[in-house]
Amino acid sequence: MEDDYAHLEPLIREVLAEFGDAYFYSENLHRELCIDYTLLSLDDPSYVTGPRMIEVLEASFEKTLGRVIRLLKEHVPTDLYIVLGDALRTRNFLAHRFWFERVQLMYSEEGLYSLITELAEYTNQFHIADQKAMEFFQPLQERFGMNQEIIDKCMKDIIDGQPPDPPFSQRKLKKSEIIVQVWLVPTAKGEVAVFETEDGLLWQLCDVGLGWSRFNKIGDDWEIRQDINIYLPATVNPRPKYNKPWQYEFVLKPGIFLWVKPGSKERSFSWGLRKSKPS
Repeated sequence: MEDDYAHLEPLIREVLAEFGDAYFYSENLHRELCIDYTLLSLDDPSYVTGPRMIEVLEASFEKTLGRVIRLLKEHVPTDLYIVLGDALRTRNFLAHRFWFERVQLMYSEEGLYSLITELAEYTNQFHIADQKAMEFFQPLQERFGMNQEIIDKCMKDIIDGQPPDPPFSQRKLKKSEIIVQVWLVPTAKGEVAVFETEDGLLWQLCDVGLGWSRFNKIGDDWEIRQDINIYLPATVNPRPKYNKPWQYEFVLKPGIFLWVKPGSKERSFSWGLRKSKPS
């Protein structure tokens, strides 16, 4: 029985390769839209730190393609939304029904050629949808420094077999966090404040409160911020209410506040303690 289909093996391999290409380009579209949604979710790029962008990006990647497209509906023109909706239906068909509905075509030369043609059309559909999304969101991406040269280099690295650097990752913030220590970390650009929570994780200030940090362990040259340490441990809302980026306060104790506000220079901020008198 197996010998009856041996001559079809090259075509079967080509079908599988075409399926892989189609699914890869659907993933490419998914990633592209996640990046675009991330940038739409952030404030002016001058306020955003690298770890904060990665934090929002990782949250976006957890969303399904359908969810991301629905979230983008109010931001894209109708014609692009229709293109993305069609791509979503094709992606869902590939993921859930393609092999079940097409498996009978795998046993004939004519059927295999039809599958190769069909899958190549799907690949082209995803590629076109991705290109249209990139063209529409290009001005937004350029605002955040993502020009075509950077994108092309990333794609070339992937094609050349160079895996991207794995992004650092932290857990999501809880509704309340217990800060046990505030550290001052020396860097080439000056001291950075790092906040340690009760579970030993490290966080930094971002535009909306505590955010992810590239630091994952305490260094020997770190110093404790003593004037804050006397009010710790403290249970705080890590994402306090704010009106503008980099303008909020953490309540450490009754009448004791850690304030954050924009600095006098672009891409800078200041922070410190504020005490209010009992009423």
